Amino acid sequence: MERLEVLASGVAHVLNNLLTPMIGCATMLRESLCPEKARMADVIVENGNRAARLVRQLLAYAGKGEFVISPADLTDCVRTLGNLLKASVPEVVHLKTELRSGLPPVWADPSQIAQIIIDL
Repeated sequence: MERLEVLASGVAHVLNNLLTPMIGCATMLRESLCPEKARMADVIVENGNRAARLVRQLLAYAGKGEFVISPADLTDCVRTLGNLLKASVPEVVHLKTELRSGLPPVWADPSQIAQIIIDL
């Protein structure tokens, strides 16, 4: 188990070192692109941020990080992930969400909630 934790920690640090410049460059590049291509840069940034959250989860698993527990609005979580979810399913699949506003927040790690939504 200890070796697995060390491996997870090492992988997380390497991935983080790769992701940081990728997200930064895509963010800066977006400013010089036409709107259609800027959306492609947005996809890079969104997926880079998802990968960064996964890195934080790996670090938490390895005991080197921690989950950030805070009030989370599940409706906002689903709404934020909507475009990413729609882009990840085949065109023949129609993704329909029925979201309610004003629900009480839950105490959770927002990155964990996002991962659950994506997995579903």
